[in-house]
Amino acid sequence: MSKLLRLLLITAFSATLLAGCGDKESSADQAAAQTQTEQAVSEAKSTAEDAVKAAKEAAAAAEAHAEETVEAIKDSTANK
Repeated sequence: MSKLLRLLLITAFSATLLAGCGDKESSADQAAAQTQTEQAVSEAKSTAEDAVKAAKEAAAAAEAHAEETVEAIKDSTANK
């Protein structure tokens, strides 16, 4: 997931760099480059939000599993 995010960010930065360092472009070319950059940034943001959501879900699952493990250990030591 992070590789995809990196790729999208690199694409967005590259498009911005190329748009800023080229010859004078027509306003239509500039608008197209701006639109492409905005789309890449939007996709990268969406991917990042999905990654954060997945990480939070994984952390919650890990915490629940840890709590279950602690309870199981407490139960097993209480029965001895």
